[in-house]
Amino acid sequence: MGVAMQRDIGAYLVVKEAVNPQVVTAGGGADGVEINGTAIDRLAIRYPTLSCKVAIPYYVAGVGSTDTVTVVSNLQHSSLSTAGWADLPNRDGTTISSVVFSGTTAASTGTGTLAYDLEIGGAKRYVRVNVTATLSAAGVDTADIAGIVAFGGQDTLPAA
Repeated sequence: MGVAMQRDIGAYLVVKEAVNPQVVTAGGGADGVEINGTAIDRLAIRYPTLSCKVAIPYYVAGVGSTDTVTVVSNLQHSSLSTAGWADLPNRDGTTISSVVFSGTTAASTGTGTLAYDLEIGGAKRYVRVNVTATLSAAGVDTADIAGIVAFGGQDTLPAA
């Protein structure tokens, strides 16, 4: 890695919003339901990008001492922005990444980020992030989730 990348890595990355911020309530309509992220056109970000990092920040509240919140995510690709989505494998060969938050008190709160890397040189034109938050209790437990993708590995620097 050259000095330029060490001192200004941001100049070599393109960050895109992948999942709009959402609040998932235990027992609610989005609890345990996969949220499809925004279709991101790789041509619009100096295609081909060869790799990316997906980050799913989360904030959980009201999680009881025996309750859990599981956040699961995967990246998909397609030739079309509206159909034909298929899972892309992570660097470890799996297609799903997950994290579990466990309550430790009667109303635990916490934050974290589920993050994973992908090699996307062979991906199709469009990619999207999917995320599912599953809360083990019903009622007051909530999980605020969102998602971003940082793209890198372009043949040329990203447009400003």
